Amino acid sequence: MNSKILIVEDDILTAANLASLLEASAYQTCEANTPEDAWEKFLDFQPDLVIMDIDLSSDTDGIELSARFNQQQKTSILYLTDKTDERIIQKARDVHHSYYMNKPFAAPLLLSQVDLILKQSKSSPVTTPAIKALFIKEKANESQKRKIPYDDIHYIKASRAYSEIYHSPNHASPLLKVDVSKSMAAILQKLPGDQFIQVHRSYAVNINKIDSYDRGELILADHTIPIGENYKTKISEILNLL
Repeated sequence: MNSKILIVEDDILTAANLASLLEASAYQTCEANTPEDAWEKFLDFQPDLVIMDIDLSSDTDGIELSARFNQQQKTSILYLTDKTDERIIQKARDVHHSYYMNKPFAAPLLLSQVDLILKQSKSSPVTTPAIKALFIKEKANESQKRKIPYDDIHYIKASRAYSEIYHSPNHASPLLKVDVSKSMAAILQKLPGDQFIQVHRSYAVNINKIDSYDRGELILADHTIPIGENYKTKISEILNLL
């Protein structure tokens, strides 16, 4: 069966041109112009590769959307963008199996890159580590890494160039904060997608730590976490709201 490629691009003409180029090389394609449409088509189409524009003219950018895709199913991402900010480029590269090409691009180069990515994806299956914990660098001693079990993590907050992980060894203990010099998207790639979900562009939570839901907010112990508009439907499904 020919490989399936999902094109996520807010410019309809660009998306159509990409689809025509790829279909001429015998790939199956599917187009999406908004994050909401892309999510539905990702679930239905189950692509082997996603070609993603970073700037989607939405509250959710292509990097955040890619991280959400990879929580659901590990998928290779090829970013096509005119962004030149090194921080944005690094954030994009932190996402699982991600690649990067500048716009404008030559058609033969794009097709060559697509072929290479698909071959690498098939020859490098993703394996899940047995240990259920993160090992995080200590600020005082960077050669030493502290173990934080997945089950101890309550939520993660994105904060500019780094992220904050809030954790506690038990429900009665106060939450401790650890600063990590990684994007939230990169951290989520290390965590199980059936336990940790992004609920806002700046927050991800451990669903097992949710105590209650109130008017678009999640309550975890004494902490209130906002739910972004684009995540409300998914949260409602997970929480089995009645």
